[in-house]
Amino acid sequence: MKYFSLLIFFIFSSNMLYASSFMELFGAPDTTNPFTAELICHGGSSSYFNPSLLVLNKKDSGKFNIYSIVKDLNITYMARDKKYDVPIDIYTAPSNEITKNGRYAPIATVDLLNKRGSYNNNNFSSLISLSFVKQIIKNRLVAGVFFLLPTNSVQTQTPFFNDERESFFSNSLHFELFDDRTQQLNIAFSVGGKITDSFMLGAGLSFTNHTITESEVYVPDSSNPSLQLINSKLKVVGEMSPIFGFLLKPWKKLLISGTVHFPSNTGTIDLKNNTQVFGWDYNGKTKGSLNSTMNMTFGYEPLKITGGVGYTFIFSNYFLSILFSAKWNHWSTYINRHGDRPLQPWNDTVPFAVGINFLNKNRKIGFDFIYVPSPVPQQIGRENYVDNNRLGFAGGYSEFFNFKNFTITGGINAQIQYLLKRTTVKNKKYIENNGCKGDNCIVDEFPDNTVNYADKEHGYPSAKGLQTNNPGFPGFSTNGFVLGSGLFIKIIY
Repeated sequence: MKYFSLLIFFIFSSNMLYASSFMELFGAPDTTNPFTAELICHGGSSSYFNPSLLVLNKKDSGKFNIYSIVKDLNITYMARDKKYDVPIDIYTAPSNEITKNGRYAPIATVDLLNKRGSYNNNNFSSLISLSFVKQIIKNRLVAGVFFLLPTNSVQTQTPFFNDERESFFSNSLHFELFDDRTQQLNIAFSVGGKITDSFMLGAGLSFTNHTITESEVYVPDSSNPSLQLINSKLKVVGEMSPIFGFLLKPWKKLLISGTVHFPSNTGTIDLKNNTQVFGWDYNGKTKGSLNSTMNMTFGYEPLKITGGVGYTFIFSNYFLSILFSAKWNHWSTYINRHGDRPLQPWNDTVPFAVGINFLNKNRKIGFDFIYVPSPVPQQIGRENYVDNNRLGFAGGYSEFFNFKNFTITGGINAQIQYLLKRTTVKNKKYIENNGCKGDNCIVDEFPDNTVNYADKEHGYPSAKGLQTNNPGFPGFSTNGFVLGSGLFIKIIY
C-alpha cells in the first residue's frame, strides 16, 4: 500500500495526462480480445486498459507487437447547383462589407486551390508496441509499462476546419475520429496492488507531448508578403493523464471491473506570432507589431468510465470466459483541432463490447464484438463533423511454448470495424439569409446586402440568395471500414 499511495500522490501532483486515441479506437493491439481488454489480463497493455489486472501476472514478462491498419473510408458529396458558387464579383466588393462579423473574405469558387472532395481519407499505417511487466512484491504489487510507437513518425497532426473555412485548404470533409488520431505516440506506466485476495486496485499515468511554438516575423515589403524573416521558438514538454482501475472477484468464477480515464489531448500546440511589417500603420505609429495567438488540439479524449463483468466456466484444465463491458464517454465536452467546442454540442455515448476467451496451458483464443454509437449529431447547419456508428468484430489466437525457465508466446489477431452508412442533408432553415440566426447558420459568404459602390442602385445581383464554398453543402453520405491486424511475441520468465 505504501508504493500504491506514493503513485496516487504522484498522479495528482503531475500535469494533466493524456489518453491514447489509437487504443480508444482499436482496443489493445497485442491481445486476443482487443475490445474487452479491461476485463482480461494480457500483460503490459493492462497498464493502459485496467492497471488492477497487472496483479494477475504471476511472472515478469516482455512483449513485442507490430500492428497494421488499412482504412477504406468513403465520403460521397451531393451534387451542388452552380447558383450556390461564390462568383468572381466577390473581388470587387469591399471586404469590410463581408468581414464585418469577423469572417474571412471568401475566394471565388473557380479560384479555390483544390476541388471539392479532393482529399483522400484512405491510407495504410503501422505501429509498434512494447510492453513489460515486473513483480515488485511477488503476487502483491506489480508494475507495467506500455509503449505505442507509430513507425512513420513520432506523432502525426493534420488539422482541418469543420465548416466553410476548409475550402481555403483541402476543400474536403474529414473523418473526425480517425485521420491523424491513428498515428499518435503514447506511453502508459501503471502499478496494480492486491488489497485482498478478491479485491485489486490499480493506478497509472498515460504520457504524451505538448508543443509551444512562438514565431517572430518581419515582412520588409507589405506588397510582397512572400519575403519574410522568421525566428521560431519551439518547446516540447511532456504531459500526463491519470488512469484508475479496480478488479473485484467475489468468487472464483466471477469478476467485476471498472476503470476511469481522465479527459485528455494527445497533443496540444500553442501558437504565438508577432509580425512586424515595414510601412504598416500601428494605430498612428510606425513602431509596433501585429500579435496573434491560437492553439491547436489533437486527439481530444473525454472522460471515460468503463464497467465490466465476466464469468469463467472451468472444465478440468480448460477455461471459457464470457465477457461484457460498457463505457460511458463524456463526448459533450469535445474540443476540436482548433481548440473550439462544436457549435452543436456532441452527445455522450455508451459503446458496449461482448467477448469470449478460451484458455488452456497451450493456447488462448478470443473473439470480440463491439458497437460504438457516434457522438456527432446530424450536421444540418454550418458544421461538417463526420462520424458514423460502428460495428466491430475481432479475433485472436496465441500459442504457448513452455521451456524449463521461461515461456514464449506467439500470436496473431485481426479486427474489422464497419462504419454504418450515414446520410447528412443540410436544412435550408439553417441558411443565414433564410432567417437563421446564430453561429450554426450556413454562412452566406456573399451577403445579399453587400453594397456595390459603383452601382448602388442595382447592387450585386449575383449576391442574391446563398453563395457558399462550404464543402459539406448541400449534403453528403459516409461509410466504409477499417481493418487492423497484428503479430506479437511474448516472453514470460
